Amino acid sequence: MSLRFTLYRLRADWARVLLALVCAAVFYLWAGWSNTAPGAKYPYFETLYGRQSAASVAEELELEETGEDVTLRQVFDAFIRNSRDMLYAQVADGSEFTGSFPCTCALSILLLTSLFRQHRVGAWLAAGYSRGRVFLSLTLVYYGAALLAWLLASRLAMAAYRISFTPEEAYFFRTTRLAWLLSFLFRASVLYVSSFLLRRPLPAAAAGLGACLLLLLLKPLLPFLPLRVIPEVRSWAPGKGWGPGADLGSMVTGNYIALGVFLASIPAGWLSFRKRGLE
Repeated sequence: MSLRFTLYRLRADWARVLLALVCAAVFYLWAGWSNTAPGAKYPYFETLYGRQSAASVAEELELEETGEDVTLRQVFDAFIRNSRDMLYAQVADGSEFTGSFPCTCALSILLLTSLFRQHRVGAWLAAGYSRGRVFLSLTLVYYGAALLAWLLASRLAMAAYRISFTPEEAYFFRTTRLAWLLSFLFRASVLYVSSFLLRRPLPAAAAGLGACLLLLLLKPLLPFLPLRVIPEVRSWAPGKGWGPGADLGSMVTGNYIALGVFLASIPAGWLSFRKRGLE
């Protein structure tokens, strides 16, 4: 019955859910894409090296592509493959640091606080739907949209730069990608709880922003905090402490913290929703 009510909401409120999903995914994708170094985009690479021979560019960048028949595009593709760990860090850090809060804030406003503000939730309860059913529907739609927005944006960003890792790098890729997701989910959980506690868009967003800023200030002292888990990497040179072989201990700890906050946010939201009125 709870899922039936959720499906009813999705059919009746599809425009709101789609708007929230598209806005979050597009902005999150833009935040990651715009954070990469200019050299990661071929037009700039061509402007920078177009007057040199492709072979000399490959030699300058210490790439394996050699021969007189090699093209500048082939050199650029090899450059991107060779720098995939740096590029991956720039995409993930940009989306996580710049895009996470605006995206989760938009989702919380469109899918949670605006429904309280417009007395939509009270109307559902007055129509005979139980609090448990309404709460479950709100939670499923909000977290479902958050996960789908992250998945779409991260997949498109990875595909745009053709970022891939070898089987030997699987642990690094799985751990960092999970940290990327859980960092986004951590912010979503903070906004989720503040939305149920305050129920108005601006106070809930301000409370969520304040909590995240406070934790970011504590990040240098507590590196395991699940915020900005991907380091800011601007250099293309290898061996800078980032990439396969890097120490990911604090990141793993942060993953557990973020997962714990996500799991704790649901009973916290339920306690607030169950005990407070909807006037």
